[in-house]
Amino acid sequence: MEEIENAVLAVIDMQNGFRNEHTNHVIQNVDELIGGCKDLALPIVFTRFFNALGSSYQTLIGWDRVQSPPE
Repeated sequence: MEEIENAVLAVIDMQNGFRNEHTNHVIQNVDELIGGCKDLALPIVFTRFFNALGSSYQTLIGWDRVQSPPE
């Protein structure tokens, strides 16, 4: 495998609020990537989406998930 300088793993919006029958298979893959990066001492960055009260997601499509922890 070719080495990449300054590599970082970005884990974006892996929250329970996005988890469903279409996404469950992704969790094991991301967990393996995280473990591999830890083994190589590579940095890992996590982001968290927050669906604020009155957001477009809530007002336009009625999506009320990811508004508070632990989602």
